Amino acid sequence: MVFLILYEPYTVLKSNLAWLGVNIEDYPWQELNDFFGSVHRIERNVKGVYVLSGAIDEVIFISKLKDLANSIIGRIDKEKEYWIFTYLTSGICKLFSHPSTVYKLVLAMKDDVLKDIKVKTIVTYVPVECPVIEDVIYQASDIVIETKVLGNRRVGIFSKGGEGIFPLFEEG
Repeated sequence: MVFLILYEPYTVLKSNLAWLGVNIEDYPWQELNDFFGSVHRIERNVKGVYVLSGAIDEVIFISKLKDLANSIIGRIDKEKEYWIFTYLTSGICKLFSHPSTVYKLVLAMKDDVLKDIKVKTIVTYVPVECPVIEDVIYQASDIVIETKVLGNRRVGIFSKGGEGIFPLFEEG
């Protein structure tokens, strides 16, 4: 099962996946948590897309995220393996004043709240957008995919947990 976390707008993910021929609404996500929408108070009327309610700052975000994680743990099979996929984790720098602290707290929560569950993490990341969290990402993630522009094409590069370079989304 896959849990998807967005640090960038849902509409950007939706259009990028559509370019790849994937309709996000057809995919059976276990949970799609729109943290970008939560911070910017954007309500989503899309089945399976969740936002955290109320005003969100660093401390409230971590508290609400921990509550969300505990509620999810209460209803999943702990014997299965789960994947947490973050869409453009570097977007955390646009959402919070202290992104490194927030990301470290998120990862500490993973070690605390999710310690009895088999969890693998895939992180997509744009290094130039948020270099302050780079060390933490590599230390705590199973797979890291950096997105960069090579020539005139946006590509994904497995920089941890995989090999290769692959084309990403159409520009423009």
